[in-house]
Amino acid sequence: MQKVKHLEYEHQKSCKDVQSHGEMIMKEEKVYHDGQEKNNLDAKISKKEEYITDDIAYIAGVEEKQKEMQANLNDLAMTLEIEKSTHIQANEYKYKEL
Repeated sequence: MQKVKHLEYEHQKSCKDVQSHGEMIMKEEKVYHDGQEKNNLDAKISKKEEYITDDIAYIAGVEEKQKEMQANLNDLAMTLEIEKSTHIQANEYKYKEL
């Protein structure tokens, strides 16, 4: 009988030890999880800011390229207009000579 009581006592003690060890591990895991969650949220915020910055830079680059292309288009239009008027004048001169 005494041996049974002793085994019961050891069993209860080992159950308490396992439970306390489990609680300690759960607390450590919660701290780790909370840290990981905070790091992930910080990384998410950082990536959002980086995305917004890159997006603004891309839009500015596109607008700059668009202005550059429009300026080139205007220059080409002016050059063609000058060449057209030059050819017209040359043809009118030749027509008058004939």
